[in-house]
Amino acid sequence: MVAGRGIRRLQDDGIDVQVGLLKEEAQEQNRRFFTFQTKKRPYIVLKWAQSLDGFIDKKREANTPPVWLTGSMAQLLVHRWRTEEPAIMVGANTVIRDNPQLTARKWVGKNPLRVVFDRDLSLPKTAAIFSEEAKTLVFTYIKNFDAENYTSTVEVQPISPVKDFEEQVLQEIYKRHIQAVLVEGGRALLSRFIDKGLWDEARIFTANKVLADGLSAPSVSGCLVEEATLRDFNLRVFRNINAL
Repeated sequence: MVAGRGIRRLQDDGIDVQVGLLKEEAQEQNRRFFTFQTKKRPYIVLKWAQSLDGFIDKKREANTPPVWLTGSMAQLLVHRWRTEEPAIMVGANTVIRDNPQLTARKWVGKNPLRVVFDRDLSLPKTAAIFSEEAKTLVFTYIKNFDAENYTSTVEVQPISPVKDFEEQVLQEIYKRHIQAVLVEGGRALLSRFIDKGLWDEARIFTANKVLADGLSAPSVSGCLVEEATLRDFNLRVFRNINAL
């Protein structure tokens, strides 16, 4: 409404205006907004849990139940995070193997938009991610599809298989004015964002459990900004000072 002229108008009216106060604190508090405005993409938060010996999961079949590395307190914290971010993203393998709901059912707040990449629209329509509890955005390489196969809370967005996957997905999320996305896995999706430097924050749970074997957890190189030990896990938060 003021288009950057607010300070000048106040000064023209004889009001003493000071600027730059608590600049670092303001940038920290509004880091999602500034990333969205300057980098033309959402602020990207990565999250995963790993064992004490560095594994994110056991090697298992799709019908084998997932391994719970952390307990109820960590789950409660994650559900709170889901209310704080407008979108949450997982890969198709995570949907097949874990069938997550991706809602904030254990915390009071709004459910995030659920985002998933389903290359050939082969994910079962009975998957929890397609429930009507929250809206779901599906990216796919399939151009012609029957929208009647999905509920009214599901939107399918075709993208090109010959263009950069991450760029297309982030551009579409940006066009929808979504300022941040929480990427919860799986390992392949997390690694894609890490390898391309497309992440701003990583929240890593390390449980007091040993798996001895399985899928190695992703690895990030960033600035440690927070660390806490709660009950049966350690939480570390990293920032990417070289984010693209």
